[in-house]
Amino acid sequence: MTRRGSLVYYLTAWVVGCISAVVMMRLLPSRMPSASVGYGSDAGVASFLGLAMASLMAGALPSLLFAWILRRLLAKLPAARALLWILTGAILSPVLVFILGSGDRYFDAAPAGPGSHMAGVIRFALMLLFSAPGMVLATGLASAIPAGAITAYVLFLIYRGFEAQQPAQPEPAPQEIASQEIAPQVIDPRQKLSGR
Repeated sequence: MTRRGSLVYYLTAWVVGCISAVVMMRLLPSRMPSASVGYGSDAGVASFLGLAMASLMAGALPSLLFAWILRRLLAKLPAARALLWILTGAILSPVLVFILGSGDRYFDAAPAGPGSHMAGVIRFALMLLFSAPGMVLATGLASAIPAGAITAYVLFLIYRGFEAQQPAQPEPAPQEIASQEIAPQVIDPRQKLSGR
């Protein structure tokens, strides 16, 4: 995959992964916390947009991790079709949500003691890694399955579109074509006379 293709692949994983997770959290019956993102349990547009923006901020690292693992798993299989990508995404997404969401539970329980500036940076990075899967895990793993499948299908389309293709054989120049053709045999007139 080209550099431009990788950029499109990972940006799409971020946006589609986060937005599809929010849509599935809203569509599937779940245990939506009443104080999610400060908009309450209202199913209105403001609540959806608030969750979407929060998921884009907090879900960047988990969705990039999902896309990276998915690409590493399926790039090795030359015959990986869309169905295999969808099934792998539907399995990988709840597994990652469970692992990272469980990390969020332990991360929230850990005391935030005084420390150096670097400890604060590490804590913030871990919060970005664990918070979005923790929210999805709190609402139920059911929303992670279709969100992972949708994201994996879109990533399959992008991967297939930007797949590194074999370099095409250049068209031979007209001079090369002429030199490759069989040149007409020049018959010596003396040979023709002697052959009669």
